[in-house]
Amino acid sequence: MISNIIIFLGLNLADALLTTIALSLGAWEGNIIAHYLRMDNLVIRGSATLAIIIILLLIKKGHLLGYLNIGFMLLVIWNIVALTIQIGIFK
Repeated sequence: MISNIIIFLGLNLADALLTTIALSLGAWEGNIIAHYLRMDNLVIRGSATLAIIIILLLIKKGHLLGYLNIGFMLLVIWNIVALTIQIGIFK
């Protein structure tokens, strides 16, 4: 359980940092909810991440973090690919 929490926090941090870099280079946020809530802000993003963890633990669904980790891992991979294309590595 602790490892899933640490992985979830790390993947969220990686996603937030990659998103911040991409936005600073002129990319746009494709997720309307994230755009509206300014989810590129690390404080807001960190608070939302901690809220998800706490809620899942309170309702005794902490095992779902494993599935969320898979989704965030795919998202981070997608962000890395998109960022490398954006900065021209694969041109």
